[in-house]
Amino acid sequence: MKKLLFALLFYSVSLLAAPVNIVISVTPGGAIDLTGRTLGKILSDNGIENYVTYKPGADGDIAYNYVMSERDNVVLVGAAANFVFSHVAQHRDNFHSTTMTIIAPVAKTPMVFLTGPHGFKDFRSMIENARRQPLPCGVSNAHGTVELTRINRVYKTKFEPVPYKGSAPVAQDLGGDNLRCAYDSGGTHVPRHEAGQLKILATTHKLRIDVPSANTVLKNYAFENWYGFAIPNNSNLLDDRKLLSIMENFGRYTEQVRPMTDQGFIMERPLKNINEIDYLETRKYRALIE
Repeated sequence: MKKLLFALLFYSVSLLAAPVNIVISVTPGGAIDLTGRTLGKILSDNGIENYVTYKPGADGDIAYNYVMSERDNVVLVGAAANFVFSHVAQHRDNFHSTTMTIIAPVAKTPMVFLTGPHGFKDFRSMIENARRQPLPCGVSNAHGTVELTRINRVYKTKFEPVPYKGSAPVAQDLGGDNLRCAYDSGGTHVPRHEAGQLKILATTHKLRIDVPSANTVLKNYAFENWYGFAIPNNSNLLDDRKLLSIMENFGRYTEQVRPMTDQGFIMERPLKNINEIDYLETRKYRALIE
């Protein structure tokens, strides 16, 4: 009994002497930002001091290099876009899988096809246009570039990925009708769709709003983008059981994650072998687009 009580005490007490620096790899306003700020709220509510640092750019490389140089008391917040697809797009080895401990997925979000408030009438019209002629299409990360490349090959479309640094700039250009097409993670765009600032034409998985499935036009197409945290392999944080437990049970903090679930995020329990999956996914997608 004494051993059990000691174990419970050990797992419930954070050993950190300094606040946790939550490093977000994109500009404010997107799904990764929301994931990171939600983690910060959960940590604060559980007595762990923290603050957020934004390090956007270079498909997550700037944030990664910053976290690795700091090493202690830092957590990298990223998406499949950072952990897998930036390596695919740049034809290089996946260094996240070998230098960091990844805790993911903690949340997933469907991918959506978007247009401006006065853009395409429906998803079929967008796809027909993209089959007839090149169609510039905004993407907020390397993942979007890779997926549109795959869609072009499989479905004979001519999407031309236009890279943005995060979802917020994509939404701004769509809302101003400066962009006719975008392919992005769905969660953070739901409120903009409901406000009439842009239109979600199709989704890869069900959202809380009534939107057609992408596979009604693109047969069998489905994809979910996942989000998670990463800690350098030689970091002090890997010894803090309370912090790790919070990350591994992220979706169980229902009060704090409700803004995410309300927008269509799907909470997940992290996979134990995510580093291996991350590495294999990189190889698989590289083979698909080369």
